[in-house]
Amino acid sequence: LTEEIRQLMLPHVMNHEDVLKAALTCDYEIMLRAFRRDPLVTCSSADADKLLRKMIVNTNYHANERIGEKFVLLYDKIAALADFLRDDGSVFS
Repeated sequence: LTEEIRQLMLPHVMNHEDVLKAALTCDYEIMLRAFRRDPLVTCSSADADKLLRKMIVNTNYHANERIGEKFVLLYDKIAALADFLRDDGSVFS
C-alpha cells in the first residue's frame, strides 16, 4: 500500500475493529464511540445513543446463534489488517 492509501484506510479499519470488539465483549461504550466516529453518523450525541440502542434491539431480534462465530472470524481478519497498517507506528500509535 502507498502511504496515502494507508492513511485513508487506517481510521476506518480501526473503527471497524472497535465495532467488533464491542460486539464480542458486549461493551456499549466502545460501540457508541465507534458509531459516533462513523462519518455517516451526523446526528447529535443523544440521537446517536437512541439510534444505536434501537439498532441493537432490532439486530438482536433477528440474530441467530452462529453470528458470534462469524464475528470472531471477521474480528481476527480486521485485527490483523489493523496491525499491518499500524506497523510503522506513524499513525494512531
